[in-house]
Amino acid sequence: MRASEALILGSMLLKPLPRTFDDSNGHGCALGMINRALGGNNVNRIYRTVFPWMPGTAVSHPLHPMQHSNVENTVVSLFDNCGWSVTQIADWLETVDPTPREITEIAAENNSAVELAQRV
Repeated sequence: MRASEALILGSMLLKPLPRTFDDSNGHGCALGMINRALGGNNVNRIYRTVFPWMPGTAVSHPLHPMQHSNVENTVVSLFDNCGWSVTQIADWLETVDPTPREITEIAAENNSAVELAQRV
């Protein structure tokens, strides 16, 4: 599972609540959603073990390119301060996630591209 997928899945488990990781009552932030999708809760940070690149990878902020931080802090900023939707953050995570994509996903995309090209 990639971080963007965990975020989308987690958004089905937690309702958005900026500045709250996971309130144990069904609300949380983007990182809380990712964590919950991976089986975490309000006490642990499982996502840091599954996606160690999130706290360890430096990126430019997508809205403020001169501002640099790690992926984890940028997700917090986008969700808590910039008002980005879960979908927007998931799309951005796809651009920075180094997690290898499953071969089946790539094959499915290639088949879809071939089918689309054949229709045109």
